[in-house]
Amino acid sequence: MSFNIRIKSNPQLVLKNDGDDSLLETLRKAGIEVPTSCENGVCATCKGKIYQGEVSYPHTQPSGLMPDEEANHEALFCCAHPRSDCLIDHPELLLPGEYPARFFKLVLIQTRPINPHVTAYKFKTESPVPFKFLAGQYIELILKNHRYPLSIVTSPEDYLKTLELEIHIVQSDLTQENKLKTALENPEKIMLYGPKGRAYLRKNLPGDLVFLAGGSGITPMLSIIPEALKNFKNSNSTQQVYLYWGARSPELLYAVDLIKTWQKEFQNFHFVPVLNTPVHTVLLGHFEKFSQPSIFMAGPPAMVQAAQTGLLAKNLPNENIFGDGLF
Repeated sequence: MSFNIRIKSNPQLVLKNDGDDSLLETLRKAGIEVPTSCENGVCATCKGKIYQGEVSYPHTQPSGLMPDEEANHEALFCCAHPRSDCLIDHPELLLPGEYPARFFKLVLIQTRPINPHVTAYKFKTESPVPFKFLAGQYIELILKNHRYPLSIVTSPEDYLKTLELEIHIVQSDLTQENKLKTALENPEKIMLYGPKGRAYLRKNLPGDLVFLAGGSGITPMLSIIPEALKNFKNSNSTQQVYLYWGARSPELLYAVDLIKTWQKEFQNFHFVPVLNTPVHTVLLGHFEKFSQPSIFMAGPPAMVQAAQTGLLAKNLPNENIFGDGLF
């Protein structure tokens, strides 16, 4: 009997397992990396989560898996075999083309107010090994033992030229963002951990590319969209690119001038700014005009999940929806 194995953080991918292979063997055959050590059920390095489905251990009873962990649907992938279709994940799983998350030292080299509501911070990485990421991924900025998830504005290509990363912080009532801005005023030591996230630009997507940003969710789009448009410039593609960006006030649409330069250069790029209206509802209202769309989303979690629900209701396959925090 053959089972379908899906990965929670990458629902676009479906792997086949005939029941004879372990979960680790199934992942490896697909070119997917999971950290391992003993591969005999002892060290627990390959311990992941079974979100749906059932597994068993027909050959090796794993001594590295505690009863409470097994009750919490955790499993050692090296010796776990599926007994049904499964939805799984591992915190350090790497798909083909992804880069492993590591720690890097950062130096803050520039603080630049974009407007009274938005500040840009530029960092330089200090490491003999260059930081590598994909357009749309994010980092965790580590200051004074606190971790702050932040999207990268810089494109991977521009970073490799300068080793400089830019992030934007939007003025907010959120305590987390206020703490970060205060910590960056006199930073003693700054580290990043990354890259993280799977809402990055894929190659050779067949239909239109649609980007949905709520508030500061624009930041990963500033990295992804130039990469997508550059690909179109080098081809004869008829694909269309749409950006829907919603904010509470015009001042928070702080990158409009940059976006307008994209409109002038690329006839297939379309920008829809949205004020004081849930931006995902506007996109859903325009859904019929998109051709086989792949939709990338970033912003408040409630907006991302509401958009996903609405898109699934319109029969868009889940594998065409990209965003961190999807269900």
